[in-house]
Amino acid sequence: MEYQYIEAKNLNYVIYDVETLKGAFTIYFKSYKKEQECYFIIHKDRNDLQSLLKFLKKLKDQNYYFVGFNNVKFDSQILNFIYNYRDSLLSMSTEEVISNIYKKAQEIIRSEEIFFKHTFKQIDIFKQKHYDGKAKLGTSLK
Repeated sequence: MEYQYIEAKNLNYVIYDVETLKGAFTIYFKSYKKEQECYFIIHKDRNDLQSLLKFLKKLKDQNYYFVGFNNVKFDSQILNFIYNYRDSLLSMSTEEVISNIYKKAQEIIRSEEIFFKHTFKQIDIFKQKHYDGKAKLGTSLK
């Protein structure tokens, strides 16, 4: 089998980070190629869920890779939850959306299992640099 070389400059990447709090959800995106960034907030005073879902669909349709730190174990699972349960979440109040995302985050944190069927292509710096090895446990992005 002959392998075709794919140049990284022809691929689409977005760097992202998810934060889940009891009263708020935020997600930040930064374009790898361009100096563009955006963020989405779900909070009692602001609900960007519809905009976030449109943005995620656009990135998915354009075959973007989502790059993060420990994102395979956490961030991507939150994205999967939001995207796969979008119809249910869209029918909820803002407070219910936040509560459901927070509950899912706590479930993921407590669980040792990792959900590997990702809706979005993932590149995890934590895994690529082997920070999850025994010698480096406890390493964080901060």
